[in-house]
Amino acid sequence: MTYADPKRIRKNKIALVLDDYELEKINRLVSQTGDERGVWLRDLVMASVEHRLGLMERRSAAQPAANQPIPLRRATDQIMRFSLAH
Repeated sequence: MTYADPKRIRKNKIALVLDDYELEKINRLVSQTGDERGVWLRDLVMASVEHRLGLMERRSAAQPAANQPIPLRRATDQIMRFSLAH
């Protein structure tokens, strides 16, 4: 099978290390939603990336000198609240 854009083939892996409680929460959520854990985690990570990039772009457009990194926990917490609410 050939793809129009070979870079869209999902072949890159990233390790994620969680404690038992974190994994239990994720497993509970995906079992309740029926989603696949890997798909759900990839969607969550990509939503966080897009969110952070958008904030960085707005921040740099408003204040070019204030190009500070956005704490990941804040962006992830916002996305988690959104995901759990829907």
